[in-house]
Amino acid sequence: MALTRNKNVGGSRNIPLKRFDIDTSIGFIVNRTAYVMRQHLHEGFREINQPITPEEFALLRVLWNQDGRRQGELADYAFKDRTTVTRLIDGLVGKGLVERKNDQRDRRAVRTWLTKTGKSLERKLVPIAHDLVNRATVDVSQKDLEITLETLRKVQASLAPPKTS
Repeated sequence: MALTRNKNVGGSRNIPLKRFDIDTSIGFIVNRTAYVMRQHLHEGFREINQPITPEEFALLRVLWNQDGRRQGELADYAFKDRTTVTRLIDGLVGKGLVERKNDQRDRRAVRTWLTKTGKSLERKLVPIAHDLVNRATVDVSQKDLEITLETLRKVQASLAPPKTS
């Protein structure tokens, strides 16, 4: 089904519900792709006997880039609610990969810090993620990949809540 942009308010598409094809829905395709990639990433971690979930890996990636983040910052980055991030951090604490420490400047705040074991996992897990991306995009040109990523960023931006000043 070819989709055309109507020249109505906001340039939105006017597609009758009965003709809506989920297989042409950007949301469905992106979600399905993310699901498949998460499954393969988790499988890759299991193959090297690392019991890390893709969701935990996402938090670790943030901490490898900037250790000592607040829970709210981790939640914002991961697009997860604070309750879910608390559960994920609890799991990482239980695995000995992170620890919580009170913020030196704001005693009400708690920061999450990598342990030595958590830091050492970066060199084991990141290559698996890179390999997955390489395998997933092997038949995609660099130009197409750049266009896809830019398009998805535009979609995200168009759906982001309005910024308040």
